[in-house]
Amino acid sequence: MGESDFCKWIEKKSIKANDQMEIEETIKAFSEYVCTVDQEYQYNKTFLNGFIDYFVGNTMMLQAKKKCMLQIVDRLKAYKKFIIIKVDDAWVYDGKKETENDNPITLSKTFDRRNVNSTKIKYQIRYINISEFVIAGTIDMTKQKKDIEEVFKLFTDRLNKDENEGL
Repeated sequence: MGESDFCKWIEKKSIKANDQMEIEETIKAFSEYVCTVDQEYQYNKTFLNGFIDYFVGNTMMLQAKKKCMLQIVDRLKAYKKFIIIKVDDAWVYDGKKETENDNPITLSKTFDRRNVNSTKIKYQIRYINISEFVIAGTIDMTKQKKDIEEVFKLFTDRLNKDENEGL
């Protein structure tokens, strides 16, 4: 299954706050064009315009949160073929796919835009090997480096606990 157009947009575009005006003009012009050539679309003109702020904000936050997820993956690289990481129920990293030469990172087909726009990152790490466990929590983007170290410690403590118990 191929990447969605939105995922491709996020991967390729680097949006800065000052790009919002150009994006807004483009979407408004497109909406007006569609209204001009298709009278049944008329009621949708304001609908699309209502999503511009979310589109720009979500794009920037999804890019930042993907970077954070990749930092977690890097910190857990010794275990990456055994982990699945979810960030804000938007990004998913599946380490098993990387070993199968498939793209290990996907963007969910649906996500809550409020979660994505938050400066908090809700994460879930699932470890699947001889033992299985899930750890979950929140990372504050303003203390990201420190919080990722805490996630690593939490993960390795749990892994060591399972190993010591012979699971």
